[in-house]
Amino acid sequence: MAIYQVIHTPHQYYDQSAIDDVVAYCLQERKTPQNLIFARGVDPQYAASEMHDVAVAYEKNSGLRLRHSILSFAPNENVSAAEAAEIAQEAINYYGDAYQIISAVHEDTDDIHIHFVMNQISYVDGSRYRGKKSDYYQYQKHLKKILSENGIHKLIVD
Repeated sequence: MAIYQVIHTPHQYYDQSAIDDVVAYCLQERKTPQNLIFARGVDPQYAASEMHDVAVAYEKNSGLRLRHSILSFAPNENVSAAEAAEIAQEAINYYGDAYQIISAVHEDTDDIHIHFVMNQISYVDGSRYRGKKSDYYQYQKHLKKILSENGIHKLIVD
């Protein structure tokens, strides 16, 4: 069973350093020893600064800066880092045509998991991601399809 959760703590991810801090955490070499890092609309090496640049360019450099979520797999599912990487690459395609997004497969714990960091500001038109319920359910559907294709038939949303 896979577990998907959006990380949202009140007043978190609103300050100037939010993108820098979360991207740096997600891309730590000790957490991603095989460098299973993927991106759409941004170069992972410069992700934080490029996300900042988009927000500044569209004069939306305030408010909620990013969307951070995690997809984790139970140790008994025996999901390899390579399999998680395939899932990560497909998962970011959902938002990648409009929003800068990175994914990083973390291998530093017993449960392989994927972190996703998405800029709240579209690099296409500067619109702010609204996070409507309908979108959330559509993304869950997208994840379930990907997981099913990879032999994982249950997704719990936290």
